[in-house]
Amino acid sequence: ILHLLPVRRAARDIFSRSMAVLAVTQVGQVGPPDMRVLCGLFDLTPAEARVARGIAMAQTPEMIAASLGISLETARSHLKKIMLKTGTTRQAELVLLLSGLNAPSFSGGGRPEP
Repeated sequence: ILHLLPVRRAARDIFSRSMAVLAVTQVGQVGPPDMRVLCGLFDLTPAEARVARGIAMAQTPEMIAASLGISLETARSHLKKIMLKTGTTRQAELVLLLSGLNAPSFSGGGRPEP
């Protein structure tokens, strides 16, 4: 996640020739993604973020619906919106995206690259 912070007021004493400071934060290091990160990165609603977090934790839509106290159809509807907003087409892609992992790349021989 990139944060671009404008340099204002007293910060000008330290960053006199700067207009902004860029802070970089890695996503998906340990555990499921933070709700605020999910909402901020993908413009998810809080309800969608809860479902996305469940998917990132390898829960099925049925498990998510039961744990959140929502219907299976509502969980599936949220999942469809999440996939649309994240540009994913399969749950496996979504899990990889949310966990901060890259899909394995393959060389021409069909073997994973070292």
